[in-house]
Amino acid sequence: MPGRPGRLFLVAIPVDDHFAIRFPLALLANVWLSTGLAFQTGFVAAVKTGDGLTAALHTPIWVRSHFEESRAFLLYHRDDFAHGNWPQDLKDRVVRQGRLVDAAYKRLARDTFGGVGANELRLARFVLADAPKAAVGPYLRQGVPPPVIVDEMIETTFHAIVRKFGTVAKRRSS
Repeated sequence: MPGRPGRLFLVAIPVDDHFAIRFPLALLANVWLSTGLAFQTGFVAAVKTGDGLTAALHTPIWVRSHFEESRAFLLYHRDDFAHGNWPQDLKDRVVRQGRLVDAAYKRLARDTFGGVGANELRLARFVLADAPKAAVGPYLRQGVPPPVIVDEMIETTFHAIVRKFGTVAKRRSS
């Protein structure tokens, strides 16, 4: 299922070993965008309240409660739909959605890591998106919900990164 879908006219979503559903790729892009907006509501809200851990844990929790939608959403990236032969309206909506997520990364970077430089943004993106997506990705590809231990893995990673690079750690080393 994953790949760079930009030039295809149809996409086939496997249902089982013998059957796949085929539909226009523009439909996949629109499903991805509406699912992304639904996902980011809880994610962005958690960051706005200053709760980065809840934002990071939003991924596995949301995946379990929206399993089918999450497969299409988390196995692609916004860049797959922001570039290529897509209608301009779709590209514009994907870019707007991306700005909201980027603003959440900046907020966590500033609040937790003490700035919005390249390294602070990398850390924020890692704890909020990269690590949670990496943790749930294998289960999505296997077609099974992630087990609860995934939440503990994400939480442990979040705390380790914040402990090492967070503003409290920076003050201690100064």
